[in-house]
Amino acid sequence: MKLINTIFFLIAISIVATSCNKNKIFEQRNDIAQLNWANTDVQTFEVKIPEGVAKYRLKALVRYAKNCPIEGLLIHASIITPNGSNIEEDGQIPIKLNGNNQGEGLGDLWDTETIIADNLELQQAGLMKVSISHSMLRPKVPLIMKVGLLVEKVVN
Repeated sequence: MKLINTIFFLIAISIVATSCNKNKIFEQRNDIAQLNWANTDVQTFEVKIPEGVAKYRLKALVRYAKNCPIEGLLIHASIITPNGSNIEEDGQIPIKLNGNNQGEGLGDLWDTETIIADNLELQQAGLMKVSISHSMLRPKVPLIMKVGLLVEKVVN
């Protein structure tokens, strides 16, 4: 049993080490109450931007249960940059395609994402505020477990 635990630990460490993104400056996922995301439940993230005059990629992240009854999740993102500019973006996060769950799955849990801003050029360091809500016709989307944000510095 000890050997199996050691092997599992080494595999987990190697996966984490190889999947680290040096350009990632922020990643956070918020739990959705009762696995039922209401359109009034705006998920807000505050990101410390380390340097200005740089480009960033923002991704909306979603964890959902495999029986989520929708094909795609329509989202709206509001971005307030460190200099106070407001940027509004709409997107769609893939959930199912031809009945198949999209993203990375493990058992009943699936993680998927979409880019909400690519090559967003920020002129100064400071605090950026990103709010993400869904814009589906139904007021609540069932089986959404977490909503998150990933911010990466774009290096050309």
